[in-house]
Order: sequence, then C-alpha cells, then structure tokens
Amino acid sequence: MSTNTPFRKPLPGTSLQYYDARAAVDAIQPGAYDKLPYTSRILAENLVNRARDVDTETLNSWLGQLINRKSDIDFPWFPARVVCHDILGQTALVDLAGLRDAIAEKGGDPSKVNPVVQTQLIVDHSLAVECGGDDPNAFDKNREIEDRRNEDRFHFINWTKTAFENVDVIPAGNGIMHQINLEKMSPVVQVRADADGTQIAFPDTCVGTDSHTPHVDALGVISVGVGGLEAETVMLGRPSMMRLPDIVGVELTGHYQPGITATDIVLALTEFLRQQRVVGAYVEFYGEGAASLSIGDRATISNMTPEYGATAG
Repeated sequence: MSTNTPFRKPLPGTSLQYYDARAAVDAIQPGAYDKLPYTSRILAENLVNRARDVDTETLNSWLGQLINRKSDIDFPWFPARVVCHDILGQTALVDLAGLRDAIAEKGGDPSKVNPVVQTQLIVDHSLAVECGGDDPNAFDKNREIEDRRNEDRFHFINWTKTAFENVDVIPAGNGIMHQINLEKMSPVVQVRADADGTQIAFPDTCVGTDSHTPHVDALGVISVGVGGLEAETVMLGRPSMMRLPDIVGVELTGHYQPGITATDIVLALTEFLRQQRVVGAYVEFYGEGAASLSIGDRATISNMTPEYGATAG
C-alpha cells in the first residue's frame, strides 16, 4: 500500500476518487490547510496524489515547506500536461524519435519510447499573409502556401500524431497556442486511472514552451512557461523539481466603470506590479474586483504575467 493511500477518498456525488490534501496537511498541523494560499493547496494535492514512492517523513517534510512558507528544500511537481508550440515541441519530439532509432539499433522495441505525460503540440504563429483580406479565398490560399513551404516539417509533425502515444497535434490554421489551451485543451479537472484502475480526479496543471503559457491561469489552472529541456523532462514522466515560490496576493476591489477595457486594467496592473517587484512570484488575484471579471478579462491579466515578471498569475 502506498504511503498516501489512506488519503484516497470517494468524491461525493460521483464514481471517482481523489487525494485529500486537506487531510494530509491538517494531519501535520491541524487547521493549516485553511491558511494556505491557493497555489500551495494545488501543490499540496499534487504531492499527496503523485509522490507515492516516498516515506511518510519525506512527504511530510515537503508538505511542511508549504505549511511554514519555507523554501529550504526542493520538492517534486508533476504537471498533468505539456503544451508545446511547433518549434520547441517539434525539437523535443525529434529527440524522442532519435532515441527510438538508438534503441532499435540495440535490438530494443522503439515503439516503447513515448511521452508519459499528455503532450499537446500546437502549430502556432506560422502563417504568412500573402493574400490580402479583399480576396474572399484569402485564408484558404494562405494556408495552401503555408503547407507548401512547411511540407517537410508538417509531415514530421503529422507522423508524431500516429507514431507516439500521449501526443495530440493541433494542426496549423486553428489559432494561437494560448487561446486553444484556454478554450479547448484544459479540462480544469483531470481524470485518470490509478495503478489499480480506480478513476482519480485531480486539478489540471501544465507547463508550456512559451512565456505566455500562464494565459490559462485565468481558469485557476497553475500553468507556467518552461524551456524545451524541462518540457522534455516532464514529458518523460520525471518531476519538475522546485522550491516554494514567493506567493503574492493582489486584492482587487470594486468594479470597473463603463468605458474601461481589459486593456486599461491590465496595463495599470502591470505598471503597479512591476513597481512591486514580483519577479518569479506566483501572483494570486482575489477579492470583489477579481470575482467581477469575465474569463476574457482574467485571461488578459494572466497573459501579461511575463510582462510584470511573475511566473504565474
């Protein structure tokens, strides 16, 4: 039995189960869970759910970092998804294809080399506009030119869709990576089978190969931008090691007035947060003002995370 099995409980009203981070945290320090920031609650659930091969003392030492707001030791984070645009994502999959070749040369089964974590490759930012909007067939013509210019690259990307397990490909012509991630890719709550086949519900989390990956944080999903090598590490099922970041709360009060746009709000917030030096922090927006924002407004603020220097927003 895993160290964490006692914390696996039925999810009321469903046939699913979940890992109860509240129980795990409060077992260390009663009432501590209610005092945790939102970010720490998600990180705690991730540890209780995924870090099952460690002893109780180690798990509690990691959870203790969250409870006591300490950054003394590293602990693992297991993102549920990896989102890549075609440039860095293609490079990572080329590496895996090369690993398949190496294993085949040694007499192994190359088909066993696959991303362990769900990997979503989005062909993004590649369309050059050769035909103007006055042509009613401009979109189709531009797409044909794009396909011709990128024939070899797109052929490899389409091959990965059928060759690798756990790889989803969103082809060119469907929109920008972060919009697709927000509107189509994130389930907000993931459901996957545990080792014994039990269906487990847990919060969606994500790393992406772009600085604006925090766009999807607008859904309450912890999603951060990483480099290609770290994305590959997560793809292969290895944790992203981290220390508890600075978590900064930003209370938004009131409601914005008629004539004020999301752009006005985000530029004012960016100016303010730059002055507060939130570099590397996880910024949590809360309060009456945050609750009144639409998902589009929240996404505009989250999308500007790299502009005010934070890791997540």
